[in-house]
Amino acid sequence: MMKVLFLDIDGVLNRQIPDVGFLDDRESQKPDGQDEEIEENKLALLSRLIFKTGAVVVLHSGWRFRFDENGNPLHPAAKKLCSLMQKYGLSFYGFTPDLSDEAIRRTRRFSLVKAKEILLWLKNQETEVESYVVLDDLTLHDERISSHQVKTDGRLGLTEEDVKMAEKILGETEEKKRLQQIREEERISHTQIYEQEELFTGESWLNKPVKTVTDLIPYFQKYEKLKILDLGCGVGRTCIPFVQAFPGKCMADAVDILEIAIDRLERNSRKYGIDSQISGHVCPLEAWPIPGESYDLILAVSALEHVDSEETFFRKLNEIRKGIRECGIVCLILNTQVEERDIVTDERLIAQFEVNLSTEFMQKKLAEIFFGWKILKETVKRQSWETGRKGRTVQIMTNVVTFVAVKGGRREQNDNRRDCLR
Repeated sequence: MMKVLFLDIDGVLNRQIPDVGFLDDRESQKPDGQDEEIEENKLALLSRLIFKTGAVVVLHSGWRFRFDENGNPLHPAAKKLCSLMQKYGLSFYGFTPDLSDEAIRRTRRFSLVKAKEILLWLKNQETEVESYVVLDDLTLHDERISSHQVKTDGRLGLTEEDVKMAEKILGETEEKKRLQQIREEERISHTQIYEQEELFTGESWLNKPVKTVTDLIPYFQKYEKLKILDLGCGVGRTCIPFVQAFPGKCMADAVDILEIAIDRLERNSRKYGIDSQISGHVCPLEAWPIPGESYDLILAVSALEHVDSEETFFRKLNEIRKGIRECGIVCLILNTQVEERDIVTDERLIAQFEVNLSTEFMQKKLAEIFFGWKILKETVKRQSWETGRKGRTVQIMTNVVTFVAVKGGRREQNDNRRDCLR
């Protein structure tokens, strides 16, 4: 079962300025694909919609002709679109077929066949489609489609109201609602701290760097260049001190689901004079791609337990394992066996963590996934803290698992061979 979002581009991810006005829903004033600029605030809205509903994106815009048969972008505008979509954790699941004839192409009345193209795509799917929504600024001339369409105002592009309508059409599973609730609580609590405290000041967890991470700096001192990935980077507590230690040598990809986190990360990077070395990305961690052997160090501090499912969690750990270069290091700090209690009533609450595994099981899986790697640090520490949840104070108790390991082997540097950890 899957949910599908059929996406038009012009008039949805950008605003069209017609030459003759949007009279009678006419398409002839602007060819689809003419407005090559994609507005990132529209992409952010789309990303939120996709993330909340779990829908896949199928392109049914004229932009699909700018891709080859394997879905690879051919046109510069299509390449830019894909790059921006990746930034927001989006990708195309597929493309609708082309049913236009010479007359339609000549008059550019593509809306006359768009509905048929969508219905044919749905008919040809092996996986059952649970629900679908169509985002388009044109009427698609088919009663079977009309109840599934959110018709945007092409002069405005995608809006908050459009997103709300699309959510209702697609519907949300109970698990998605739970995930949404957890992430909303996290968004509120983190936003409050980010707005009230500056990095490396105050009394919260932002007040000092993560020692486990800074302890790794000496290992990389002889590197002429290195690349790191910080998953769940927040405002830069983990990556900024590390990158500072390697002026001009270390490049970092920093990923966080919250826009305010990346905004503050970029501001802090400028403050510490390393903005050219850190690239911030607003993206759910589960959606961030990790190419094979692409990083010398991957950090995930109190982050991976916030991916959308246990299945995704282990898939991401395997991606991390494959993404580390020879002699590279993985540094994970993970909350396990999380419990939450109301401070006043002592009522036990459902832990607001997407993935909540037992400590023993977590350690077992880490040993399996990183089998053959040299363990630099592996500890379990009981921690507790208080936080606010919907007007009440909640105590969170957790076993914090710290796992640092180096990928064995040898690496060429400065025309000399060296053993890892020598």
